[in-house]
Amino acid sequence: MELSEDHIFLNIEARNKKNALKNIAEFAEQAGVVTSKKAYFTGLWQREKEATTGFGNGFAIPHAKIKEVVKPAVFVVKFTDGIDWKALDDQFVHVAIALAVPEQEAGTEHLKLLSQISRRLIHDDFRDRLMNSTTKREIAALFQRA
Repeated sequence: MELSEDHIFLNIEARNKKNALKNIAEFAEQAGVVTSKKAYFTGLWQREKEATTGFGNGFAIPHAKIKEVVKPAVFVVKFTDGIDWKALDDQFVHVAIALAVPEQEAGTEHLKLLSQISRRLIHDDFRDRLMNSTTKREIAALFQRA
C-alpha cells in the first residue's frame, strides 16, 4: 500500500473525537481528496454513530464513503495526546488511519483498504513501529514494506 508523505500528519492536537475528525476532514480537503471537508466530516461522524472505529491498542480507522471523495486515499494522523474514541478496548486513540473512498467504489476499494490496514494492525511489530515513528518518511516506509 502506497502512502504519500503528504497524507501523514504528526503532533496534531485534538480535544476529542469530533475535533480529530474535523482535522482529518480539513487535511483531506487540503490534499484535494475531497471536494467538501464538511461532507467528509459528516460522513466520518455518521460512521462513528453506527459503531466506533476505535480499533484498539491506541488506533482508530475512521472512514467514510461519500460522493464528495475525488480519489481513494489513506491518511495517518498522530495526535499529541490520546483521545477518548470509545474504542473497543477502551484505550485512548493516539493514531488514526483514515480512509476516504468514493461512493461508487464503496464495495471494492473501501473493503480492500480496510482489510489491508486491519491486517497490518493485528501485528504487534507494525503497531509498535507506527506508534513510535517520529517522521513522515518512517511512516511512509513502514506502509511501503508492510
